Amino acid sequence: MDAMKPESTAPAPDPVEVREGLWKARSAHPRALFRIGVGKKHAQANSLYLEVNGKRRFEVGNDCDTCHFWFKMLQEPKTVATKKVVNLPKSLSVPRPTDAALIKDISPVIDLMDKGDHYVFNTQLNLVGPYASTDESSYFYNTEFQDLWDIEDPAAEDLLSGWEHYEARTPRVYRHGDILEKQFDFVIPLVPASKLKQENIRLYQQMIAGGDRPRVLLLGLLQRAVRPGQLPRHPRAQGEQVLPPRRRRLERPRPPRRAAGLARRGVSRRGLPAAVAALGGAALVIGQLFPLSPLVDAVEGGAFYDASLSFPAGYVLLAPLSALADLLTFSSKTQALAWLAWLFGAYWLAAPFREPRPALRALAGFLAYALLVLLFIAWALLSPRPMARLVLPDPDLLAVDLHSHSSCSHDGRRGFGPSANARWHEAAGFHAGFLTDHNKEACARRFASVPGFQALGGVELSLHGAHVLALSPHSVVPVERYQGGQAGLEAFLREAGPRWGALAVLSLPEYWKHHWH
Repeated sequence: MDAMKPESTAPAPDPVEVREGLWKARSAHPRALFRIGVGKKHAQANSLYLEVNGKRRFEVGNDCDTCHFWFKMLQEPKTVATKKVVNLPKSLSVPRPTDAALIKDISPVIDLMDKGDHYVFNTQLNLVGPYASTDESSYFYNTEFQDLWDIEDPAAEDLLSGWEHYEARTPRVYRHGDILEKQFDFVIPLVPASKLKQENIRLYQQMIAGGDRPRVLLLGLLQRAVRPGQLPRHPRAQGEQVLPPRRRRLERPRPPRRAAGLARRGVSRRGLPAAVAALGGAALVIGQLFPLSPLVDAVEGGAFYDASLSFPAGYVLLAPLSALADLLTFSSKTQALAWLAWLFGAYWLAAPFREPRPALRALAGFLAYALLVLLFIAWALLSPRPMARLVLPDPDLLAVDLHSHSSCSHDGRRGFGPSANARWHEAAGFHAGFLTDHNKEACARRFASVPGFQALGGVELSLHGAHVLALSPHSVVPVERYQGGQAGLEAFLREAGPRWGALAVLSLPEYWKHHWH
């Protein structure tokens, strides 16, 4: 094509070598025929547009370091005959080192760009395309975007151009210390799409080999400030080929903007909370279809229909936390340890659904999560949280607890004395209860009067590796009398009723292992 005459004779500023192989140049007569525009789109991150001759012709993605990059034609560019776009000098031969002389030779191309600094360097570009909606191998997204951004179908998500063009097969990745840069290249033949055929491509190659320069635009987007670890590592492309200069965009990292939904590798990271909430809601609905009674008849088995549980408003408002706290406090030691393992392990099980992070940030996140788990356990075990209450509609029925502890026992909670034990039972709906601390029956006699609740005395005796309750409201059983091994245990079982007026209850199943015949 014909070269334009310069609008003035002012010389271009001298190019500057930023570092080895990278030069910065500034146009003396910027024409802004090609420029990158930025605009809001549907309240999302800013979209980047390639403007040709002052009009937005192509959309090339979002201006964030971790968002989608795509290429979509908005309007097919028309021949810019009135602008007389220049070709590179036919005398230019490549490859050759990037230096001030080379930048002078390609200055007509720099003049076509917008004002500002432009960077020139050697790179290699392997072309693929054009897109075919039925051929996934033609998608630039196939390995880079579809796996990284959980894209299931670029065509269905309206990420394909609809216009024949070519792109670099893989973005180049450059690392400088702790800074990572990604370069995305789009080759845009400025000819009608209907004429972009394979024979044209071969013709272009022949023209280039003959020293001509077909009218092709290469758009390069270079992103910065992405920390290593956020994206998978890609090999740096090698080679020596001179390409038109790129505009450098300096952006700050932002999280990817992805709609929730199912994708090829499962639920997307952004869609995970919604998916978990949906599954939890579905589980609650299904659970209501198959309800289980919270009270069990220990004698006959099955549900106990003569009583129910009443839940205060505070318990209902904290239902997920309250239910889990109840489960932990009523579990055995082994079950509680298993719950702790799951609570701590859940953080790492969810790791594939989170954005990759540096090791120190990942460790800090886990420590913060562990602190939350420990605070929850402390709240469940130590705080006076809301609790369910037994309700007996029949006035002739009484709720009696046969086995409970206070702070007098080695496994009792500090500050939970006999009077606190009585208040707890009254709040839980019990009419009476036995305080059966370990070998310390005197504690059971120190109740404060609690209206609506009858405190009864007893003791839990440790006899020959077994734990036996002596429910004795009116007399004290001397534990030292029966510390004679298995003979002492058998003597107590014989004398509990006749001698002490006490009811002996074998409270734990350990007798089946050691003493049951």
